[in-house]
Amino acid sequence: MVIPCIQSILSILSSKSFCDAYTVDALVLVILQLLTLDYHWKDQYMSLLDIIATSYLSVNNQTLFSGLSLLLKGWSVHSSLSLDEFVQLQEKLISHLAERLVAMETDRFNQMVDDLLSLLSDDFTIFNNQLLHFLIIPLLGHALQIRGHALHLSLALKLVKYLQKFSSILSSSLPSNVHLMPVLNVILSHVVQKKMKSLIGGCHTHLLLWLINILIDCTVSPTELPPSLWLHPPVLSPSPSSTNDEKYYFITFILFSLLTDSSDSKLTTPVTDLSKSLLQKLFKVHFQGRGSLLRFLAMIWTAPTDSNNTKGASNGLLITEVTQVRALRIARAYLHSLDHEATIAMLSAYCPVVSSLLLPLSSPNTLIRKGAYHCIEALYSSATVSQPEDKLTQIYSSCPLLHLLDYLTTCKVSITTDPIGLQLVLQSLYSSTEDGNRRGTFPRLAPPDVPPSAKKRRGKKAESLEEGERVREAIVESLLLMIVGLERGPLYMINQLLSILSGVDIKCKLSGLLKLMKELIQKVKEHDEHTMDTNKEFSSYPLSPIESHCVQSLVQCYTPVVASWLETEPDAFEVFLSLLSSSISLSPTVPSLAALAVNQITPQFYSSLSTVQSQQSILHSVLSLMIVSSSSGLTLTAKQCLQQLPLSSEVLIAELLLEEDKLKPKEIDSSAGPATKKRKSKSHSIKADDGPKGDALLPWKRVTALLEVMTVLSERMGTESHAMVPPLFLFLLWSFEARETSKEDSLDYTQQLVLSNLLKIYNILGDKGCRELLPEESFNVEQVVQCLRHSLNPQTQHLSLLLLSTTASIYPDRILHNLMPVFAFMGSSLLRQDDSYTFDVINKTLESIVPTLVKSNFSSYSTKKTKRQSLSAVKQGSANPLHWSMAEVLRVFIDAVPHVPDHRRLPLLSHLIRITTPSHSLYLAIGLMIEKATIHHGMDSLPMLPKDELRLTVRLAQEFSICDQLNSLSQLLQYCREHLPQDKPGSKGLRSLSPDACLIFDVRLHSLEKLRSFRSTVVSVTSLILEKMKKEGNNEEIEMNHELIMNILQECLYYINALNKYKGSSSGDAPTIKYWDSLIDKVKDLIDKLVLLLSETDFLNVLLQLTDTDSTSRKAIMVLTKKLEDKKWTITPEQIVSFNSDLFIYLFSLIISILFNSVPHIVGGTIGHTHHI
Repeated sequence: MVIPCIQSILSILSSKSFCDAYTVDALVLVILQLLTLDYHWKDQYMSLLDIIATSYLSVNNQTLFSGLSLLLKGWSVHSSLSLDEFVQLQEKLISHLAERLVAMETDRFNQMVDDLLSLLSDDFTIFNNQLLHFLIIPLLGHALQIRGHALHLSLALKLVKYLQKFSSILSSSLPSNVHLMPVLNVILSHVVQKKMKSLIGGCHTHLLLWLINILIDCTVSPTELPPSLWLHPPVLSPSPSSTNDEKYYFITFILFSLLTDSSDSKLTTPVTDLSKSLLQKLFKVHFQGRGSLLRFLAMIWTAPTDSNNTKGASNGLLITEVTQVRALRIARAYLHSLDHEATIAMLSAYCPVVSSLLLPLSSPNTLIRKGAYHCIEALYSSATVSQPEDKLTQIYSSCPLLHLLDYLTTCKVSITTDPIGLQLVLQSLYSSTEDGNRRGTFPRLAPPDVPPSAKKRRGKKAESLEEGERVREAIVESLLLMIVGLERGPLYMINQLLSILSGVDIKCKLSGLLKLMKELIQKVKEHDEHTMDTNKEFSSYPLSPIESHCVQSLVQCYTPVVASWLETEPDAFEVFLSLLSSSISLSPTVPSLAALAVNQITPQFYSSLSTVQSQQSILHSVLSLMIVSSSSGLTLTAKQCLQQLPLSSEVLIAELLLEEDKLKPKEIDSSAGPATKKRKSKSHSIKADDGPKGDALLPWKRVTALLEVMTVLSERMGTESHAMVPPLFLFLLWSFEARETSKEDSLDYTQQLVLSNLLKIYNILGDKGCRELLPEESFNVEQVVQCLRHSLNPQTQHLSLLLLSTTASIYPDRILHNLMPVFAFMGSSLLRQDDSYTFDVINKTLESIVPTLVKSNFSSYSTKKTKRQSLSAVKQGSANPLHWSMAEVLRVFIDAVPHVPDHRRLPLLSHLIRITTPSHSLYLAIGLMIEKATIHHGMDSLPMLPKDELRLTVRLAQEFSICDQLNSLSQLLQYCREHLPQDKPGSKGLRSLSPDACLIFDVRLHSLEKLRSFRSTVVSVTSLILEKMKKEGNNEEIEMNHELIMNILQECLYYINALNKYKGSSSGDAPTIKYWDSLIDKVKDLIDKLVLLLSETDFLNVLLQLTDTDSTSRKAIMVLTKKLEDKKWTITPEQIVSFNSDLFIYLFSLIISILFNSVPHIVGGTIGHTHHI
């Protein structure tokens, strides 16, 4: 049924003139599938050929069956063919089809080859699918054998891919009678007589080997390979557009891989024998040149494998580790077979064999490392075996790489057991010990052990060490030829070699790699420029992943060892500085050039730079990166880098003053008119005339960034940091000018950094260091005070106060001259802030400055005028000028109390008084607070009412010990009695006024009414304090201070006498007399409070003394009565015995007389108590 259908279709085609090539080729492919190699169907086979020969397909010159009628001449279609005749006809048909295929046009040829290969299915369950392989593959093989065809590499490439697809069949066994090189007629004779089940194995294997043989013979290198050129690995899947070299490398490698797989068997079989023969033929046909086989094998063992492709080499063919091991084994045998002359040529600096063997020595696979190590041993053995000593010396001298092989052969265990063993071995060979000697030495250059007395042998040792350094440099230069020489290898190989040499720290390494580094940096810069020119956002990386890793390894060549050499190689130093200008990431896994360079700037690297100019260049570049970079991570990295560098004060000052012309205020022409003043304001501004404000502030940004770094560096600089003080004050001055002209608040942070650095420097130097290294004039206290008073930023204010408090003990005179502006600012501004840090700063400032004030006794206080008379004039002749200085300080804070948060008033005042010692300042504080309440009496629109101020006064006194309270009350009463005048003096009286009269209450500024109110309030507050003391105080502590109580009682008696004198001199003025009487009564009440604080014995003694005075006798009896009414108070017999009997009898009789004569209204209330007594 099939043949009549085919005949009908062909007849239809022959009658239609519109039949196109596509339809014809499709029909040809269908017919080919019917031409199965089955001898049992030979009659149908011949009939089909006859139909084709007489059809349109045979007449058309553009089909595979064109001219088939000529091929069938002499063959009888109806006669029965023998087996040999059938095979012979089949061979001729395949050859004819191959010739017609090659004769097609290029495009149609490629399409037909692809269509033919697409018919070959790996589904062998269908018999025709199996037989079709033995028709199409021989057809294509014959087409490949036709010489001179331009497309033979493309066809060979497609056939190689077919081999890859069915490579597993090579493991099948061959027919039993096939032991020779496969021949097509033998294959066909087996195929046509085999049955389906036994066909799959040996015949297909035989066909593949036949095809490999055809490929070895017919695949020709497109160009002659240079004798020492690196062979780049073939691409993973070459396309028709790939270069002929890429196709050729891919074909040869696949053939090598297939043959080594099929020949690597411990059992000897026909397949292994044929594979080995074909492998030898491959080497003989394609690698006849000297060293060409070794270069081909090196391409295999250096290529990335399918298990370690992590460096971006995925565009190359991923070679299996097994294939690499086999390549190394073949190379080992090849190296052992080399003669001495050829081996020495392999050790030439321009031969990459040794360089290529270093790569598998660092493979993660142990078998690969061992295979490479065996190659090293073979190469070393071939170069040195059976050579006399003089000849060996000459060989070592001419071949530095032989020294490396010699050293590597002594490190077998380290290299073969650890993937990074080779890297560590090379690192030990090039690293130095603390005494400057190399850790590893070459066996033939090992210096002898030299005793100290052997001078000649020491000279030989020095020569040996020098020779070792020369050999080390020569080895590195030879290895680097693969990277930067004319024989530069592929990037993946360069990257691997750079990783291996990462531990090699020598100057010639960087100089040799400088060219490659410039090329990659230029590529990055071109990408950056293109991105900027097109105004596009970052969308791609400038380098491939493998290029990025190469750059990373190249930048890591800048080590402390080569840092000193950079001075003599400006080109290398300029390249390093240029790295810091690119902040775009190189790849997804590698950061920018700038980040890589910053990571290399370690303290050791920086210290190794021999000149200050180089150190400043590094500082300048990293600082610029820190300012300009838009990446927060890179900015932080640059900042951390600078913070760890041992920057000297010389370098820092030079960098700070680099922008001096842009920051320094311009000179002012005083002779100019109004127009000049206008120009002056512009000249002081940091704004650029032609640029944006941000550009003008860029110098300040540099200064700010450097000051941030200095805050960390100050501690490490030690005493050297004192040199930074003058420049810091200079920048503080310029920042004032800049703020005044530009109205920029951004300079607040800069001022804070200046103050912070100054504070750290003074803390580091200490009092002694500052006095020795920094003269007093170097501390510009006026600028610090200006920061304090003019800045609105709390942090700036805090730092200014801390700086003043720190330097108060160092330069007390300079600080004291500016104390009052400081305290005035604290009272008007800082005290109003309700945060813990502010009050901590205030407390610390007080703790530092006030003791200095006390210590200096305020001897150099400013003579600045106030509303009051100048302080220096008032205190002239004062008995205690220290109290004057403390009063001024206390007055500032007491005036600010209403504006201080409620919960901070008492802690602040108590802390201040404790600093100034309560024995001297508590009475001043109480008096000043009473003065303030007196002045504000009657004013309701105040932040704090007078009565609240008096309550605070009492609470303040209670914060201190009873001793301090009693002492302060005694001093306050003494001040009122001795220094306050009776009345407000006139203008003449002011001249004779006591110097200390205005210490607390300035009688010159207030009225007589305020003066009298102040006196009364002092007594009232004193009474309140004593009352609180009696209720809440510790009785034992009160009894311990009975002498102070007695002193106050005595002061009260003196005060009453003084008041009586004032009363007597009042000239009958009723209001005045009434005032004095009222004040005397208050003092008596005060005595009442005092007496109640005494013990029983002291109480009776004092009471007796009070009865001696007419003015206090009645009050004494009232006190006694009140004491008697207190049921808690009793006099024991022992106490009575202790009294003087005359005293007790006198006191008792006096009480009785007073009770009956003077106070009859209390008789009933005291009889019981008298009886009790």
